[in-house]
Amino acid sequence: MIQVLNQYTFLSADELSIHIRGCALNVRESQKKIYTSFYGYAKDICDRYVNNQEDSVEILNDGFLNFFKEAHRYKSVYVTEISSFRDYLKKIMVCTAIDHIRKSRKHQLFGEIDSTIYYLSADNKVVFDKVSYHEIIKSMQELSPG
Repeated sequence: MIQVLNQYTFLSADELSIHIRGCALNVRESQKKIYTSFYGYAKDICDRYVNNQEDSVEILNDGFLNFFKEAHRYKSVYVTEISSFRDYLKKIMVCTAIDHIRKSRKHQLFGEIDSTIYYLSADNKVVFDKVSYHEIIKSMQELSPG
């Protein structure tokens, strides 16, 4: 029996229990059933965290892989198996999305690097003798904190 909740069609509680045990044993058919049954639900969660489809699908697949690796640790905490698993999967997808965002931010450039090349004369003493202490302090205060 298939259960329809909101706009999603999920496996029945009995089927879900069987397939979760199958995922814990690394049964590919069980993994496929859970993936296809909860794909839309998990995809909607991932879409809330990123704006582009490629990142959303990457987060989705990483989240399911995380579940498949740790399926043996899953325990139902609610009376109904389906709502318990939904919340568990939601937590996995949210954490995976946050990790993905952290990793991608690390590799983003926040500004352009000034590529201007400055040349100093061979006689550096002359240049520094012409700049006073107050001019140096004033110039430093005008710099942005970054």
